[in-house]
Amino acid sequence: KDVAFDPGFELYEGWDFGHSYPAVVWAQYFPVRDVFHLLGAVQGRDMFLEDFVPYVKDYRDAWFPHALVQSWCDPSGETGNQGIKQTAMTTLQDMDIYAVAAEKANDPAVRDKAIQTLGSLMFRRRFKLNPRCIELSRVNRKIETRESRLVVSALSVGYVWDERKNVRSSPNIRSPKKGTRYDHTMNCLEYVVTGAKIPSKPRAGDIARAAATHQSAIAKTASRTLAAEQRALRAAQKDTDPDERRSIRGGGFRRQRLGGY
Repeated sequence: KDVAFDPGFELYEGWDFGHSYPAVVWAQYFPVRDVFHLLGAVQGRDMFLEDFVPYVKDYRDAWFPHALVQSWCDPSGETGNQGIKQTAMTTLQDMDIYAVAAEKANDPAVRDKAIQTLGSLMFRRRFKLNPRCIELSRVNRKIETRESRLVVSALSVGYVWDERKNVRSSPNIRSPKKGTRYDHTMNCLEYVVTGAKIPSKPRAGDIARAAATHQSAIAKTASRTLAAEQRALRAAQKDTDPDERRSIRGGGFRRQRLGGY
């Protein structure tokens, strides 16, 4: 189902690294209603992160103007390869994107919990989707872009269990199939769920507390807005002409400053 961005809530952003298929997804979670919105995705093909990020920022600014963004990423982005100090996370930071590694998100048990949480949201009809997705690919020296149904395909048929894979440390936990064009955006989604600690099924008390917190935030925002408007009004009404502020004596009476009440 097509859904729109709500600027009154944080925008969640999930990053998956890799030269073959770098990817990012955007989502929002509304704890008051226990609803999760997947709002869009971008995936590259044979692109370095330095080339991929500017496109992502352009789409984010176009789709979600003035968004308050919270970013999570693949925990492997904290470490460099072959002794190189520059990591995927520091590369993002150099480009003004401050992602936090989703804690233990690549652990089979943690990943399985994220998948089960998403499945629960879908089963309870609390998961809504905006299917927009852009795929970027390098052709010779040019980057080509095209609209794609990649996320829809990944959610419906592409992201599947790997029946042959058996994790020794967690033999009773199934793992998703890796190495396909579908798993990267889904991994981004798992990083968001893990990083934001999205509940699989919140309790009534959790929803009530979320509602109270949200109402308090709305009240504080409204109060700040009203105070700013009042300050602006007082500033606009204030006399700034020195001749009008000067008191003039004469004729047995004292003329007060002009204007106002």
